[in-house]
Amino acid sequence: MKRSKKIKDFLTLGSARLISGTVFGLFWLFLASITQKEEYGEIGYLMSIVNVVGIIAMLGLGTLVVIYEPKKENVFPVSVVIVFFSSMIGGGISYILTQNILVSILIVGLVLFSIMTTGLNSKQRYSDLSRYTIVRAAVSVAFAIALFQFLGIEGVLLGFLVGVLVGLKELRAMLKNRKVEFSTIKPKIRIAAQLLVIRSSRVFLKWGDKIVIGTIFGFTVLGSY
Repeated sequence: MKRSKKIKDFLTLGSARLISGTVFGLFWLFLASITQKEEYGEIGYLMSIVNVVGIIAMLGLGTLVVIYEPKKENVFPVSVVIVFFSSMIGGGISYILTQNILVSILIVGLVLFSIMTTGLNSKQRYSDLSRYTIVRAAVSVAFAIALFQFLGIEGVLLGFLVGVLVGLKELRAMLKNRKVEFSTIKPKIRIAAQLLVIRSSRVFLKWGDKIVIGTIFGFTVLGSY
């Protein structure tokens, strides 16, 4: 019975990631077909900033939640507080670099959605995690396509923002009647730092080249890339 549950959970999460990945992948292919190279490059550049800054703002606490919450250590509430403020800082820095307020807000929204999903993961609520993963992808793409027709690049960012906002109600419910205890996180700062380095290196490999190319060579070259 236990083995069959693990297989079911694995298939549930795997299917959700496959579906969401396919939805996002088709969206980017569709977007490439209806935009100019410079416009497509700029969208990719801004989304790269969102993802890189978002991972850094998580400070490795997402993985920490998954490790310690099942051990009945109350690290989730304080992690939410910390990443909220770190994402605000990251969003502020990103605004200075991009002069785009939607990029800043999207960073905060993405971080809050990410910490919410790690909370679900730590509680082994895999069906809920899968549902939010798929819903986020579907809502993001649907709104991004619809709003792009009226707002262009800003519409894509706004659409992705709407997608991550679907998890805020769940996050609020998960924090209900739980205390924020900074003492639970202090002994784990070194571990969180190590996790941050690992996660940051991975995200830089995926998104960092787009930031470099967009900054040095411009959005048209990045759009072709």
